[in-house]
Amino acid sequence: MSRRLALTVMAVAMVAACGGSTTEPGPQGSFQASVTGDLTLSLSGEAVFGTQEGSGFIIAMEQGNVGGSSADLVMIGRDSPDRPAPGTYEIVDAACGSCTAEDFSGLYLHQLTVLDLGLYLTGSGTFTIDTSTEERVTGSFGFTATRLFNSGDVTAEDVALEGTFSAVPGSIPSPI
Repeated sequence: MSRRLALTVMAVAMVAACGGSTTEPGPQGSFQASVTGDLTLSLSGEAVFGTQEGSGFIIAMEQGNVGGSSADLVMIGRDSPDRPAPGTYEIVDAACGSCTAEDFSGLYLHQLTVLDLGLYLTGSGTFTIDTSTEERVTGSFGFTATRLFNSGDVTAEDVALEGTFSAVPGSIPSPI
C-alpha cells in the first residue's frame, strides 16, 4: 500500500470512528505546535507513540477529540516499526514513490465539525528525535503540507507546521 494511501486511510478511519483518545491511562505525553500558511493556529494536546498492526512507527499528536468537533491531529511515521534513535530525519513527500521503510512522512487533519475538515499530507521538512526510550520519545518537527481534500468551512490549501513533543507509549488507532 502506498504511503499516501495508508496515511489517508488512517486519517479517514479515525474521523469515521467519531472520537476516542489515542492515549491510554497512565503517564501523559504532550505537544505544542503552530500552524501557518493558509491557516493560522496554535495547537497543544496529547502525544503518543507506537506501531499499528501491519504498519510502522508513528507519533500521533491530538488536540481535541477527532471525530467530534474542533480537533486537530498531527501524525508522523515511517514503515519501519523500530523506534527511531536520536537524530534529525528528513520528512519526505507523503506521495513518495521510491521511499524506503526508514523515510518519515506524515499528515495533518484539521477538523471544525464532522463535516468541516481538511486533510493535508507532508511535502518536506525535518523531524528531530532528542531522546528515545521505551517510556518516552521527545523532539521537534517542522514541515510543509498540501491539502489532499477538504470540505465545508475548511478551505486552506497549503500549511506549515512547527512544534515540539514529548510522547509516551500509547495505542495508535488501526486504519482498518
